[in-house]
Amino acid sequence: MTVINLSIFYVESQPEKSIALAQETLEIAQQFPQLPMVQKYAEAARQILDTFS
Repeated sequence: MTVINLSIFYVESQPEKSIALAQETLEIAQQFPQLPMVQKYAEAARQILDTFS
């Protein structure tokens, strides 16, 4: 949760950092596919990455 929150925090001020944190969130989320809340964080990370693509 902390990693995605930091990614969201840095979207405007430090986009590169935000992207890196979103990617880290996805890596972590892959380890917990059975946890719905973790998958919500992964979806938020995908949205951030889509913003910059």
